[in-house]
Amino acid sequence: MKTLRQSLIDCDMAMLRAIAEMHGLELSSNRQEEVVAQLAEELLQPEEVALTLEGLSPTEGEALEAIIVQGGRIRAPLFLRQYGELRAFGPGRLEREKPWLELANAAEGLWYRGLIYKAFDEAEGYRGEFFFIPQDLLPLLPQAEKAPPSFTVEPSSPPPSSARGTWPSSKTYAPSSVFCNEKR
Repeated sequence: MKTLRQSLIDCDMAMLRAIAEMHGLELSSNRQEEVVAQLAEELLQPEEVALTLEGLSPTEGEALEAIIVQGGRIRAPLFLRQYGELRAFGPGRLEREKPWLELANAAEGLWYRGLIYKAFDEAEGYRGEFFFIPQDLLPLLPQAEKAPPSFTVEPSSPPPSSARGTWPSSKTYAPSSVFCNEKR
């Protein structure tokens, strides 16, 4: 997995400004390398991580936990199906419409806060797009334990009364020694 700095380098300036605005940060430069350095430093501060987590909706918290439980990355189709699609915006439209001010779903909430990023990778027979939490950000987040699959077991009902007593008696079965061809 990539670090936060490596992940931010892949973002255009419009996205970097969106992430900064979501965190209430004033950018000190318009140069991408400097903005990336500033955001990486600020977003990895434990106090900033705590404030970010406090600001998550319950669904956003659940979405973040779903990625954490998977070791910090999750198949994009699975994640998007559960937590919503990311609306496509080019840099100009992103700056004009500011979708982070009216988030459409939990996936967008994590995306515009700079908590998750996309990458192509291969794992466990799947080759495609993943969402991931940067490797240096992941240890600063509360670690969720993998929960066992949840299901309920219901007792079976007794057989109908007409079926009772219809089983052949044990006398009709031959002992297993009859079927064995043991030479003694």
